Amino acid sequence: MIELNGKPYGLVLLDTNVLSEFLLAPKEWGPLLVHKYFLKSIIPSYSAFSVVEITSRPEVFEKFIDIFSAFPAIMLDGYDSIFQKEMEHYSTGKLPSPVVISPAFVRAPGLDPREGTRKLFETAGLEQKARQWKSSAKSILDGMLGLRPNFPPKGSTYSLSEIARFVDVASRQQIELRAKGFFRDLKSRSEELDISRFPSILITSLIVFYKFYVDKRRPADSDVFDIIIGSVLPYVDAVITEAGMRSIISTIQRRHKLLNLAPATSLAEARDEIPMYKNLAEGANTPG
Repeated sequence: MIELNGKPYGLVLLDTNVLSEFLLAPKEWGPLLVHKYFLKSIIPSYSAFSVVEITSRPEVFEKFIDIFSAFPAIMLDGYDSIFQKEMEHYSTGKLPSPVVISPAFVRAPGLDPREGTRKLFETAGLEQKARQWKSSAKSILDGMLGLRPNFPPKGSTYSLSEIARFVDVASRQQIELRAKGFFRDLKSRSEELDISRFPSILITSLIVFYKFYVDKRRPADSDVFDIIIGSVLPYVDAVITEAGMRSIISTIQRRHKLLNLAPATSLAEARDEIPMYKNLAEGANTPG
C-alpha cells in the first residue's frame, strides 16, 4: 500500500507476461483487479526489468507508452535498488518506499505526455541496468546454489526449522557480499545484524530455496528474472504471475510470515475471470 496525495492505493504487481496482456486489453483487466482484490483504489505496478523485456516487442511497448503516459501505474525498484534503500533505512527500523517512478505524473517541458514518457525511458539507461541486474542476479543465484551441498534435509523433506536456517545463512551471506562496508561497520560496533530489515533479501532466499533446494533442478534465465521481479513482493499488496512462481509464492504465504499479500493469482486463473478470454475460448470451440 502506498499513499499519493493523501490517499492510500493498493499495489498489484504484474509480472512481464501479465503486464503485456494488461497493456493489450486494459479495459478488460481493470475490472478484474478491482473485483479480485476488493480494493477501491488499485494501481498496477511492474518491475523496471519488465519494461526492458517488453521493449523487444514494439507493439506492446507502444501500448505501454500510450497507456502509462496517462494512466497511473508504478514502476518499482529492482532487487539491487530496493536492497540499497533497505540499507539506507536500516538505522530507522522503517521500510523504504519501493516506488521508482509513475510516468503519468512526470511531465517533460515542451513535450506532450506520450512523448515525455518515451523520452523518460529512452534516457533511463534501462538496457544497461538490465544487463547489470542479470549479471548480478546470476552471481547471487550461483552463490546461493553453492550452499546446497551443506543443506541436505535430515529426513525426506525439509522441516521449517531447516528452511529457516537456510534463509538465515543465505541472507546474511548475501548482505555481507553485497554490502561489505555496511556489514563491517556493524561488526565494528558489535551490533547484531537484523535481517528482518531486509525483506527483499529474505524473499530472494526463500524463492531460491523453493525453486532449487526442494526440486534440485538446474536454473534457467527465467529464474533470474523471477528473482529480480520477486524481490519487491514484500512491498506490494497482490501479485499476478506465471503458474510456477504463483505456486512458490503461495507456499511461502502458507508456511512463512514474510508476505502480507492477497492470495497470489496465476495468469491462467486471471484469464478464467476475464470475459474476453472466455469469448475467445468459446469462439475457438464453435464449429465453422
